[in-house]
Amino acid sequence: MSQTALPKATVYRVLKTMVDDHALHTFTCQGKTVYSNTTQNHCTFTCCHCGTTKHIKPTLKMDIQDKIHTVSMDITGTCVNCQTKSK
Repeated sequence: MSQTALPKATVYRVLKTMVDDHALHTFTCQGKTVYSNTTQNHCTFTCCHCGTTKHIKPTLKMDIQDKIHTVSMDITGTCVNCQTKSK
């Protein structure tokens, strides 16, 4: 089976066009750009001590009148396991 190699610049140009046309959604996860065909909220929690990262679904209440489409957050703190170890 043969593969066709595309230059990275071409791939990123196509991705940008798809985002501009609302065919793809983009968000940042752990400092990296992620492309998705859904606009679901994306939130992660990373432990400062052990480095474990997990996806979370936070409950948010915001006092704004604007319509929010998606939320993307990277939260850092101390996980339950590391809290238990430090006691």
